[in-house]
Amino acid sequence: MGNAFEDAPTSLEGFPTQAEFENLLNEYILSLSPKKRDKALIPQKRYDNILAVLRDPKCTTIESAQFRFWAKKMFRLVPDDDNVGVVCHEGKPVAVREQLYHVLTSSHGQAQHGGRDKTSAQVRKYFSWVPKELIARFVRNCPSCTLRRSNPLEYSVANSARQAIDTTPTYITSTGSSQRSSMSSMSSPMSTVPPSHQVVAQLALVSSAPPSNLVPATANAHTYPYPFSEMPLDPRMYATGPSDLSN
Repeated sequence: MGNAFEDAPTSLEGFPTQAEFENLLNEYILSLSPKKRDKALIPQKRYDNILAVLRDPKCTTIESAQFRFWAKKMFRLVPDDDNVGVVCHEGKPVAVREQLYHVLTSSHGQAQHGGRDKTSAQVRKYFSWVPKELIARFVRNCPSCTLRRSNPLEYSVANSARQAIDTTPTYITSTGSSQRSSMSSMSSPMSTVPPSHQVVAQLALVSSAPPSNLVPATANAHTYPYPFSEMPLDPRMYATGPSDLSN
């Protein structure tokens, strides 16, 4: 996958850094039972294989028969403008593992640094397959939220300053076409995530950092080291249903 973020800084002010996010993401994966690790997240390569299965349901050469059955059961192909299609779960585009940092910082900012439920609700407007527990860990590790809990007055001053500076709305699109080959170059204030999704999520970041502060997501940066499991994944892990927010 082409790297459209190679010139981006390594952090967004007021949010967990990319390195911090990678640590908490790995901790989340390791906290799961071995049977659930394989399908807890959808890395780019797996997304590509799901897309291939949905585009050609009769093909028998893509991974295993169990994988093809799972892909056809859990996902749907939604047409888009470039006739490639977007992989969706319960009507929302699937967020690939390599773009989760971008998705969570954008959604958490749009939620005004709200808690797990508010951030989950924002994520669910545009994406699927983002575990609620991962969102909770992201919120717990957010420096702005930590400051608000420990020193509300200092947080209020810092937040007011950020809001005064941040006057330009930013945009993201859900993950997609580089899920085929490469990502487009960044021409808008905030990078568009792979263009084939064409499902634009207008999420204004509450941050003083330039909107282009996105972190490289190289093709080989995030391999998926866990063994493949044929066990179905419990959909209740994900922030995709109306009843999730009551938990």
